[in-house]
Amino acid sequence: MVLFAVGLIVTLVLHLTGRGTLEGVAICGTGIVLGGLGLLWARRHR
Repeated sequence: MVLFAVGLIVTLVLHLTGRGTLEGVAICGTGIVLGGLGLLWARRHR
């Protein structure tokens, strides 16, 4: 999740400067959300 967060920052900066796509931002955001859901699931199903 940390790497997805770093990737989100990088892709967001690239998107804002016109060098990146919105797809990269969406992929990193989705990775963070799915990772968070996985952590919640793992905590509830020990």
